[in-house]
Amino acid sequence: MNEVISAQEALQFFAINADYSLIDVRSEGEFELGHMPVAANIPILNNEHRHLVGLSYKEEGQECAIALGNKLVAPIKNQLLARWRESAKDKTFVYCWRGGLRSKISCEWMKSEGLTPIRIEGGYKALRRLLLDQLHTFPEFLVLAGMTGSGKTQILENLDLALDLEDLAQHRGSAFGNLPLTPQPKQQNFENALGVYFYKTPKKVIVEDESRNIGAIKLPDQMFDHMAISPSVI
Repeated sequence: MNEVISAQEALQFFAINADYSLIDVRSEGEFELGHMPVAANIPILNNEHRHLVGLSYKEEGQECAIALGNKLVAPIKNQLLARWRESAKDKTFVYCWRGGLRSKISCEWMKSEGLTPIRIEGGYKALRRLLLDQLHTFPEFLVLAGMTGSGKTQILENLDLALDLEDLAQHRGSAFGNLPLTPQPKQQNFENALGVYFYKTPKKVIVEDESRNIGAIKLPDQMFDHMAISPSVI
């Protein structure tokens, strides 16, 4: 596999493979707002570093910003390399925001340690755009409806083609609410997980009848509309 692949090639690989690692080298704040499922956040620039480098870029230009970034990271470089090495597998993919300097430098450092990282061109921005595009085209739905407490979730758990939206949203529906001690995912992460699922899904999916909102999570409008016109079983 090439040292650099497109976001589309990466998603195609993820759709048919499970044994890989995915490293997000963006700052903790960026990762918190939204990231790829199963990604490990090992930032080359943490929140404070990114802020300082951003100010340097704005006031002094790219060359000075890169020099400052290298200076800030130098004391923790070995620690970063150790964490990347621990997370790496035979196939290790790396991304930053747009597949730019942060992921390029991270991959160069990894390669200097004998690792073989694969940089995702376009970064998280390109991956996110493809996953959002996926949420405009859906397979055939069969909607499982029924009264609260009638056992719909138990039925879904025993069906190979089932998509448990409440599990994905970490919520037990209008009657039972949030899961104890488990926060709901960010909206972006819920959408990303849906996009990845539909990217590799079969031609038919069974879903539970849901309202537009599952707790604080909102179903994509196109998906809700598709569910509304799909055949249902009560």
